[in-house]
Amino acid sequence: MDGPRDLKEGTDPAAGTIDGIRTSDLVLLIFSTSANSSPYVLREIERAIAYDRPVLSLHIDDVVPSASIEYYLNLWQWLEVRGGVEGKQGQILAAVRDN
Repeated sequence: MDGPRDLKEGTDPAAGTIDGIRTSDLVLLIFSTSANSSPYVLREIERAIAYDRPVLSLHIDDVVPSASIEYYLNLWQWLEVRGGVEGKQGQILAAVRDN
C-alpha cells in the first residue's frame, strides 16, 4: 500500500525526492555504513540543509561519518541507536519535537 509521500509510478525519482525534502518538516537519516558511503544520501542531506530542513540522524552502525557527511551532520542532532530503537522511542520523539 502506498503512502501519501510515496513516489507514484512514472515520477522522476530525483524530482520526487527533492519535492519530499522541500515539503517536509524534518528529514530523518538512518545513518549506517551504507549511508555513509552513499553519494545519494550526501546530496539529500545537502538539499535538506539548503531548504532549511532540520535533519535528525539515527546512527545504527558503529561507523565514523565521512568528512563530507560530518560536515553536514555536525549542524544537527544525532542519536546513537546501535542496539536498536527499542527503549529509545522517548529520546527520538523528544528530538523530533525539538526540531
